[in-house]
Amino acid sequence: MVENKVYHAIILRLEELEHKGAYKGNAHHLAQDLSKMVAIELLSSQQRKIYDELDKTPFCAVDAKYLSDATGLNSKNIASQIKQIQSKSNLIGIIKAGKNCKYYQL
Repeated sequence: MVENKVYHAIILRLEELEHKGAYKGNAHHLAQDLSKMVAIELLSSQQRKIYDELDKTPFCAVDAKYLSDATGLNSKNIASQIKQIQSKSNLIGIIKAGKNCKYYQL
């Protein structure tokens, strides 16, 4: 996953700076924020539409029909794009109830 590689690289550098006294802060929190930002920027345009729509509904899980209506993409395309996002990053979670799935932003 992209954000894991970014996260580890940032952590190593910030820990070096912490030991030298050149950085005062929490390296892990900063690295998590930066790696998430990088992962979001690497999303394709369709994936970004889905992610942005989930960003508008924090703390809510929504189904593919809602995302389809909001983004203009068909439901099957939504499901395949979310699977691609999950294979590359930890940005979107899935709640499964039988055949039905709901998606939420992590």
